[in-house]
Amino acid sequence: RSVPLKSLESIMVRESIDVVVVSVTMDFNLRSAEHLIDTIRAWRLNKQPIVMVGGNALKNDSTAKDFLKADIFVNRIEDLDTVIDQLESDMQK
Repeated sequence: RSVPLKSLESIMVRESIDVVVVSVTMDFNLRSAEHLIDTIRAWRLNKQPIVMVGGNALKNDSTAKDFLKADIFVNRIEDLDTVIDQLESDMQK
């Protein structure tokens, strides 16, 4: 749990954040990522951001997508351009 949640919340309340990107490299950090995402979802923000998750831990833990409440999962770095293009298109609608 290395993310300073109070500072992050302060920024997210003050700014209009469209997307939060979480990268999880190690399997043992998946529960911390879950806590981070759940905490962001619980904050009373003017606009809930889209939560995108990627990283090596997703490849190693097939259950991660079941408990991480992300909107978008990026399995491979090669897919990132396509995901971002689609995200930008969706946000312009």
